[in-house]
Amino acid sequence: MEIGMEMQVQMDARMEIEVEISKEQVPEQIEASSDEQSDYAFLVQSIPTEPKGIKTALKHNGWKAAMEEEILALHHNKTWDLAPRLPLMNFIGSKWVYKTKLKSDGSLERLKAKLVAKGYSQVKGIDFVETFSPVVKPLIINVILTISLAQRWDIRQLDVKNAFLHGTLSEPLVKRILRYIRWTLDYGIQLLAQSTFDLYAFSDVDWGGFPITRRSTTSYCTSFGSNCISWSAKKQSTVARSSPEVEYRALASTAAEITWFSSSFTASNYFL
Repeated sequence: MEIGMEMQVQMDARMEIEVEISKEQVPEQIEASSDEQSDYAFLVQSIPTEPKGIKTALKHNGWKAAMEEEILALHHNKTWDLAPRLPLMNFIGSKWVYKTKLKSDGSLERLKAKLVAKGYSQVKGIDFVETFSPVVKPLIINVILTISLAQRWDIRQLDVKNAFLHGTLSEPLVKRILRYIRWTLDYGIQLLAQSTFDLYAFSDVDWGGFPITRRSTTSYCTSFGSNCISWSAKKQSTVARSSPEVEYRALASTAAEITWFSSSFTASNYFL
């Protein structure tokens, strides 16, 4: 009993010492942290909220300036032509869409205001028959380059401010990628000026190459003369039951690419 009581007294004394030491260290830690934070300043920035309507946007100078910039760009690019409205015409309204663009650190970069048409008020078959989105595919760019080289045309590319074709790239990640491929600048696909305008296509496929799902990979390459203009390697969406079925699907994908390419140039009065 005496030994147990002595051990308990020693443990209680040790705990008291540890508590006293910890209490003495707390003010030192607080003072050190306050000294470390003395070189920093806290900044609070108010980011404008995205307005729901034009009345709210006109009360803010930033949104008002963004709207004026959008209107000036539409007039400069000659986006529309004024025409008289007939009685049977369906009137399509417009609305403003506001977006706050932030930087990577969360600070405000710019305020964007876009004037868009209310396309949902149109009825298919009455107001329009088909839709078209003016998006350029890499295939078309390669073909234009091939024809321009063969015909010795001058090539110029225009940049419209509102199209966002060429943005200013200042991100460190992009610069690191460019430094990474610095030693492989000689690798690429050549576009030869001495090229014919014959269309060729080659397709290939494996048989259940993916070990988990046993799906096959379809690959094809399309050449405009001696220049390669389109290529693809994509895993098939379903599992084929035989090798002829796999080959047929690869051939169908290649034929679809050729058909789209031929029809696009036929519509532009350029026959292949």
